Amino acid sequence: MMFGGFYICRHCGKSTSNQSAFCEYCHQDNNSPDKTQVHIIELKEPKPDPINHPSHYTSHPKGYECIDVIQWFPYNIASAMKYLWRAGLKPGNPVVQDLKKAIKFLEFEIKRQEELEKKNEKKA
Repeated sequence: MMFGGFYICRHCGKSTSNQSAFCEYCHQDNNSPDKTQVHIIELKEPKPDPINHPSHYTSHPKGYECIDVIQWFPYNIASAMKYLWRAGLKPGNPVVQDLKKAIKFLEFEIKRQEELEKKNEKKA
């Protein structure tokens, strides 16, 4: 399982979150001198970047980063997802605290949706 790392092809040098022993780039592009050659993929740990890519948001086994997923959701939903994503991963933050924060943002969204429903009922 991969946490916070990525794989580098020893042959072409491209990185991927794919754990396969076959390089998805060399194999697909047929750039290998020997088309049957297996390109070994090795795990390289990225340098820590607590500002742009904190480890508690980049530890997904498939290499996904939290912001890449939550940026498409409304604020309260995204915030709840963020706290669920990092629960137990951010140093100094107890799991229960992150879970309670996620619940709080869901409560904010429920209240907002209920107010929108009431407003729309009055218009109708």
